[in-house]
Amino acid sequence: MSLPPPLALFLPPTLPSSTVKDDTLVGLRFLSPSSTSPPASVTGSVLSPYHATPTTSSPSTTTVCINLQPLVVDSFQIYAGQRYSVILTANQPVGNYWVRALSSSGPTSFDGGLNSAILRYAGAPNADPTTNSTLVNPMYEYNLHPLVASPALGSPVPGGVDVALNLAITFDFTSLTFSVNGAQFVPPSNLPVLLQIMSGASTAASLLPAGSVYTLPPNKVIEISIPGGAVGAPHPFHLHGHAFSVIRSANSSTYNYVNPVQRDVVSTGLAGDNVTIRFRTDNAGPWIMHWCVALRYHTYVNNH
Repeated sequence: MSLPPPLALFLPPTLPSSTVKDDTLVGLRFLSPSSTSPPASVTGSVLSPYHATPTTSSPSTTTVCINLQPLVVDSFQIYAGQRYSVILTANQPVGNYWVRALSSSGPTSFDGGLNSAILRYAGAPNADPTTNSTLVNPMYEYNLHPLVASPALGSPVPGGVDVALNLAITFDFTSLTFSVNGAQFVPPSNLPVLLQIMSGASTAASLLPAGSVYTLPPNKVIEISIPGGAVGAPHPFHLHGHAFSVIRSANSSTYNYVNPVQRDVVSTGLAGDNVTIRFRTDNAGPWIMHWCVALRYHTYVNNH
């Protein structure tokens, strides 16, 4: 099956619309640059994600999309930095239908067209939709699998890798600062990591900020686990320079070593979660791993 070209619908401040023909497949592209995690849906329609978050490979800047096995849902959660391409089957009666993404902060309603766009069938009147829907089949990340099976790197047991790291996030209510593994990220003034390396620094111990830089061996399998439940959770984490396999997703205690979804931004979930990812250090560089919302702590992954 040939896939339809993506259709872009941008949510507020304006109320956009797009017209589609009856009984066609519509490609929708969802991107979340915000600090919230809205669940997206189209009233009365089913969605089938076919691309998970693409990753940009430096230095060639080639964009690679991770194709997915078919999965039918009626809504999905999208976190800051994540991107999805989905197929919508336009098989409903000719009319107008809401495309909605209810924000988790800020204006949390659909009043006056907030957080909304319109999917309009050809022949439908130029009017706001009057439809409502009850969402009963949400998408869960652990149900996403690559179209071409790609088993997780390493051994099929927790910690079955060359290097395993745990990133424990804490919050100091006195200073109102976050730390990861006891280290608070403080940007080195006028000394970015690349400049430090160009100036001769070659080990984690010699790079600033102290405690925020990890040196990883080249061409090895790395596992990073991030317990959920930090203040303001759930939080999305983004790793530059690599696509990783999510062997344990938020809202799940199961490890998937057979066909885990691959992406570059993952939600760390709530208390009790232990989101775990794996990747290979096959793209040398001082790569940053960061919280996509409020956490200014960055883990620089240096593969030299």
